[in-house]
Amino acid sequence: MDDINWEHTPYDPHLAYAQSKVANGLFAVGLDQYGQTDNIRAFAVHPGLIPTSGLGRASGQYHPFMSRLINQLGLLHARNTIEAAKVDFRTADYDYYKTLQQGAATQLWAATSPQLNDMGGLFLEDSNVATAVSANSASRFGVRPWTIDPHDAKRLWTISEQLTNTKLPQN
Repeated sequence: MDDINWEHTPYDPHLAYAQSKVANGLFAVGLDQYGQTDNIRAFAVHPGLIPTSGLGRASGQYHPFMSRLINQLGLLHARNTIEAAKVDFRTADYDYYKTLQQGAATQLWAATSPQLNDMGGLFLEDSNVATAVSANSASRFGVRPWTIDPHDAKRLWTISEQLTNTKLPQN
């Protein structure tokens, strides 16, 4: 949070993406704290990796990133195109890749599930509350402690207010 706009740190697109995902989680924690008195609840929702979305294609990082990921997971030998990979992603034993419909499921669940009544500030994945995992977990699933830390959520909220010159009224 000391260099939130990458002004003093060499820019790394993958690290910046990860930082933005953490910020989304922290924002949900902060918004949930502010909104509870008005019956507004907030969640961070992880749709999963959706190779068909084209996300990242504009940065030029899409194909190399997907190729490295495919290589690391050992799911696919033919790496010529993302189109070839789509079929294998969906038939692979490892259930990390999602179709567009599967990717939308958690958002829809978050918006409509009575299981989440009176809950908020949570990280959701696979139409469920994500399991908290340790900071050094090798799991591709779950939520790391820094993504839902209430102290860091408050810090990010304060920085956001300063950057936008906006202050949300306290209840």
